[in-house]
Amino acid sequence: LMKKSITFMCQIIDGEISTKGSLTIQINQLPSGGKLFVDPTTGLSPTTRHMLKAIGWYDTQLPLRYKYGYYLTPNGQEDSSNTSTLCDYSLSTSCKTSLPPGLRQYDYNLFIQLFIRDDNGGVSNVSTPIISKPDSGLVNLTQYLSQAMKGIPSEDSLSQLRAISFLKEYKLNTDINSGQLD
Repeated sequence: LMKKSITFMCQIIDGEISTKGSLTIQINQLPSGGKLFVDPTTGLSPTTRHMLKAIGWYDTQLPLRYKYGYYLTPNGQEDSSNTSTLCDYSLSTSCKTSLPPGLRQYDYNLFIQLFIRDDNGGVSNVSTPIISKPDSGLVNLTQYLSQAMKGIPSEDSLSQLRAISFLKEYKLNTDINSGQLD
């Protein structure tokens, strides 16, 4: 990466006396050069476990930290204004997780979003669409929660809260997908 900077220069003249000064500020370049890998790109909520990976990201201000999230497509288009966190910032380049279902009227699309933060606070992000359909084999919310909690260690309260949050979204999206809500 090429370092970029801005130089401010000032000259003050008062009659025959003058002085000059300058200040150079280095600009933090954002992490770049990488991609977001998601496998599989189609699944059933909450049964399918998706592997999310940051691959090839680079920055001179190391270490890099990675955060994964998702957002529903409220208008069928990419809109990351309401991203929900899946895995918060950490040094780990991957996150394995289940996802809530997308909305039927938007073909069950969700966007997975990756945030990459350098040691100076510069953040890049990238997103990719996936399809997450409700698992029709789970006939009630108790089955859904049981499946969503499967494999989560009892001491991992953040993941447990995420599973409960998915339950809320599952219920809402199931009602919307079945036409019970407008």
